[in-house]
Amino acid sequence: MHLTLFRAAQAWLDVNHPNIARLLEVGEHDGRLFVVQRYIEGTPLLESVKRSQMPSVDALAWMRDLASALAYLHRRGIVHGNLSPAALIVDLAGRICVVYLPLDRPVNGNVVDADAVRYASPERLAGASVGAGSDIFVFGAILDEVPIGRPAFPGNDVPQIIRAILDAPPELSHGSPPLNASLVRLIEGCLQGHPGQRYQDIDPVVKRLDVAQRAGRVGPAVRAGHPRARAPARRAPGGYRPSHGRMDGATAPRGVSVG
Repeated sequence: MHLTLFRAAQAWLDVNHPNIARLLEVGEHDGRLFVVQRYIEGTPLLESVKRSQMPSVDALAWMRDLASALAYLHRRGIVHGNLSPAALIVDLAGRICVVYLPLDRPVNGNVVDADAVRYASPERLAGASVGAGSDIFVFGAILDEVPIGRPAFPGNDVPQIIRAILDAPPELSHGSPPLNASLVRLIEGCLQGHPGQRYQDIDPVVKRLDVAQRAGRVGPAVRAGHPRARAPARRAPGGYRPSHGRMDGATAPRGVSVG
């Protein structure tokens, strides 16, 4: 176990990104592994959005920077695997930062806590191997939640939340304030149930959030009857709908247009 943790910690030692709390040291004392991580003072992400005078604008900027941090990790072959709003703070300079590094639990571990389940990909819930696509799915869930303050996959207990993730696409057009149609399509591109139908790379997500941020686009509302593409029902591996195509860095999932 020590060797597994040590190797995981070693991978994070080389991570140096302005939106990730840096791991400074890994060592062993009296047979116990220890790590030293940079302390960052700040406020939890969701609380920061509530306090903001321009919550939609700030949320879009923070999520763009989070996507950039994930792109950095994925280029280095690192999957976070346990991303959630609880892992994110906004520091005193107004910058989002990933402060929880998943050194103490395996990426493919069982998910039993309701708050953890809410931010788990379908393949992780099924106990399958996860990759960068799992981070992208969870990023989409957070991106949907942050501007409107409502979880993408609500529920009061674990089975209810799991059903929401596996069976029913979230109603992305609902909420206050409601989301802009192009942002809805971007989120849907992240929340495709089958990993092969999601974005395969988060870099195009960063670029589209750049465009949305410059334009200040979180609203206007998606109309109640908006004919937006519907994501296929999410199924655990073995129950997924067949994949009809993969996304590369420039194309959208089948049935979902982005822009």
